[in-house]
Amino acid sequence: MGETTEIQDGTVNGDEATWKVDATKPVAVKVTFTAKADGDEISGHAKAGFFPKTPFSGRRAAA
Repeated sequence: MGETTEIQDGTVNGDEATWKVDATKPVAVKVTFTAKADGDEISGHAKAGFFPKTPFSGRRAAA
């Protein structure tokens, strides 16, 4: 939603990572991310407050 925020409580264990962010739009909520990296790809889920988990994925951009 066009926000910039700081990562909180970030941890990496091998190819797994977790972190939290505070979102303010459309409502104020802490979002917890859990992800697994595989080469140039990452996937996992985000959990925002009482909302259900939402999957996400991404790929490293070319330099």
